[in-house]
Amino acid sequence: MKSLAASILLACLVAAVAVAQADSRDTEPETAQVDTAGQTDSTAADAAQTREPAVPELSAEALKSAEGRAAGVRSRLGGLEKWTGRWDRGDALSRFTAYLDRGEPVFVEEEVNQGRYAISRNEYFLDGGSLFYFAGSGDRVARGGEGKDKVDVRLAFDEEQKLVGGAKSVNGAPVDMDAQEPRAALAAISHVKSLIVAKDEAGPQGSAATAGTALPPVTVELRMGKGSTSFTGSITALDTQPYLLTAKRQQKLQLGLSADVDAAYFVVITPNGDILFDGIRDGADRWTGDLPVDGTYRIRVLMDRAADLTDETTCRFTLRLNVR
Repeated sequence: MKSLAASILLACLVAAVAVAQADSRDTEPETAQVDTAGQTDSTAADAAQTREPAVPELSAEALKSAEGRAAGVRSRLGGLEKWTGRWDRGDALSRFTAYLDRGEPVFVEEEVNQGRYAISRNEYFLDGGSLFYFAGSGDRVARGGEGKDKVDVRLAFDEEQKLVGGAKSVNGAPVDMDAQEPRAALAAISHVKSLIVAKDEAGPQGSAATAGTALPPVTVELRMGKGSTSFTGSITALDTQPYLLTAKRQQKLQLGLSADVDAAYFVVITPNGDILFDGIRDGADRWTGDLPVDGTYRIRVLMDRAADLTDETTCRFTLRLNVR
C-alpha cells in the first residue's frame, strides 16, 4: 500500500497529530469524524505492538523562536485572502480555513472531527510554503471509555522540515512525543496545500473541497463468531466502505486487502473509537492483532486522498478476514 507522504490524525495528529469521513459510527446518518491533537490513540495492547519510538530530545529555544515567528504571522492575517475547505483524514473529517499571501498559504486553522470520540483544533504556520510551527489541542475519549483526555502538541520545524523543537502534554502533564506526530502534521499540511493549488478547479473562492461519502455498512457474519470470509467491492476516490464485525476481547483478527489502485487502504477502529490499524500510518495492506475489548469493530476501506487521484477514480478491491 502506498504510504502517505510526509496525516493527523492522526490521522488521527495531536493522536495531525495526538489525531480528515463520516462522523457516523457507521450505523448512524452521515456526519463528520478526527486527527492531530484530539485524534484517538491506539489501545494499550496495540500500542505495545505498533507504538512509534519517542523522538530525540528537542530544543526548547527552537520552539520558543518558532512561536515568536508564528505570533508575527498571526498579527497580519486581517488583510489576507481566505479559502475554506474540507477533506477526509482516514477516519476523520477535517474542516480548514487557509490564509493566503499572494496565493501562498501562511496560516491554516483546522478542526478535525471524529464525532463523540475525539475532536481537535490545529494551527499550521508556514514561511515560503514550508511548515515551521504547528500547535494542536484536542479532547479525546480516555482509555477505558470514561471521561476525556486533553491533549496538546507544539512542534517546530527547520527549513528542511526536520523537527527541531516540540512539547506534548496530556491533561497538563508532559509526556513523550511520538515520531508519528510530526509526520502527521507535515502530511496534513502537504495535503491542504495540494487542495489550495487545485482550488480553481474545486470551485469558486470560499467553496469547500468535496468530502467523502460513507457507503452503507456491511455486517460481517461468521458461524459461532469465528472463521474466514472475504468481500469484494468497488469505491471511488471519495468513498468509504465500512464493515461491521462483532467480536470478543482476546480474539485474533487477521485482515488483508488487495486492490487495483495502490492508494487503497483500510482502517480498523475499536468499539471505543481507538484506531488499531491505519494502512497509511502503518504502511501495510495486511494486519494481524489481538482484539482489546468486546463489541463491534469498524473496518473501513477507502483511498488515500493525498494520492494523485481524480474524484472519479474507481478502485476494485478484495478484503480478506479471519477471526479466531
